[in-house]
Amino acid sequence: MRFFRFHAAYGEGAPDEAGLAACLRHRGGMGRLSAERIRAELVKLLAARGAGAAVPAFVAAGIWSQITQGLDADVPAFTACLASFPASDAVMRLAALGVRTITDCQRLDARLRLSAEERRRCEAVAGLLAEWTEPLALTDTAVRLSGLKHGARALEDTFGVLALELGRVRVQALASLPIPPMPFRGADLLALGVPAGPGVGAALAEATRRWAECGFPEEAAVQAAILREVAGV
Repeated sequence: MRFFRFHAAYGEGAPDEAGLAACLRHRGGMGRLSAERIRAELVKLLAARGAGAAVPAFVAAGIWSQITQGLDADVPAFTACLASFPASDAVMRLAALGVRTITDCQRLDARLRLSAEERRRCEAVAGLLAEWTEPLALTDTAVRLSGLKHGARALEDTFGVLALELGRVRVQALASLPIPPMPFRGADLLALGVPAGPGVGAALAEATRRWAECGFPEEAAVQAAILREVAGV
């Protein structure tokens, strides 16, 4: 793995043929490396300046398949992620390369011993991909609502995965949408007489939906009117 990581960090052009051949001969020994060491090397490789050329070679050499026990690698999506988000970090690039479902996250975690934050971010990507069943039909409102629920970091990570499908212009436009702060709290609805319990969450979701339909108005009077309508007062 260091061969590819060093090439990504310091090399130019195609990897050295002799070095690559040696990697192919000895890739079976990857199983002797600890998960922690494999993860550390992979994170450095993904974050390196030359990752765009080195990672496809790494996948083609069978090393990715070796360390993930056969998890599919989407190299075109990885390449599109780098083109659309050149400042992306290793986790965003990892998601673009190999995260599509929660099962993918679990397999990566089992093989790489991801940190808690890395695992959380990958799981957030898988969750959004499950919600966005038709990415090409995504609206600005839907993206902002997802941002309120999952956070801006999860949105950007997921757009890294979708860069190939959506195209650079569209994915960058969606990723740059401002996520407004949530103006409502459960306490606001309790103060208006909504009984404590599950109904508060449902009312809060309805208020948020109506607020989104109105274009996320910032005026306090409009927000208060939405709350009163939902509370029935």
